[in-house]
Amino acid sequence: MTQAQRETLELFVRCYPFGGTEHLVEPVRALLRDHARLQAERDNYEATARDMANNAEFWRGLVLRSGEVFGVEAKTCDDGTINETVLAVKVPELVERDHAELLALREAAEEVLVDPWGETFRKLRAALNRSER
Repeated sequence: MTQAQRETLELFVRCYPFGGTEHLVEPVRALLRDHARLQAERDNYEATARDMANNAEFWRGLVLRSGEVFGVEAKTCDDGTINETVLAVKVPELVERDHAELLALREAAEEVLVDPWGETFRKLRAALNRSER
């Protein structure tokens, strides 16, 4: 029992107007213990909420920093207005779009590296053959 709880219990015993408070001491002690337990539980919830808010802010900051790479595109609303800051909701769609473009470029580069003339040469030859007729 903390000092404050002991003082509360002593004050209760001294100030209870009806006398004969001995039978109430244990229930008051139980209430004080419950109060202390609930305060600790509240403190834990507050600490957890603070940690979650800090974590959310950290990840949001990463998304916004990543969005800066896209420049004005990441700041443009659907109605065309331009925001001062990055719209976090736009970042995933911009990343997906650029990733798809990058994959397409990679496939094209691999095709050229494997068969330098590849399909382009075949199309050119077919076009020349048609024009000769």
